[in-house]
Amino acid sequence: MARGKSSGRPETHSAAVERMLTATGLVDAVDEAPLVMFVKTLAAQMDADPSSTRTQGAYLSALKDVRRVLNAAAKPTAGKPTGSPSKPEPDLPDESDEESAAAPKAPDNLLLFEQKHGIQ
Repeated sequence: MARGKSSGRPETHSAAVERMLTATGLVDAVDEAPLVMFVKTLAAQMDADPSSTRTQGAYLSALKDVRRVLNAAAKPTAGKPTGSPSKPEPDLPDESDEESAAAPKAPDNLLLFEQKHGIQ
């Protein structure tokens, strides 16, 4: 087990999972909330009884699922910017265009709707 920076005691699974989820932004990903909760529960079970082979297997499997989610979020898709899994960046038109400078400012969600449906 990795050692924590502030003390000489080994870091708990719960603390390690919480650090990973926070650092990656996955803790805020609404779509992945069940997976996040499941991993946290398994980490607590590992802290309580690290010798349970059933818990170990489920924990390792859940961590692999987390890695798959993070890897999928990191892969750029055609025409879409990369960002954190929980906070994707919206596609907005370039504001330096003469048309967009002359037009009144519309709410971002309206601009996204118009772009998606080809409305100008």
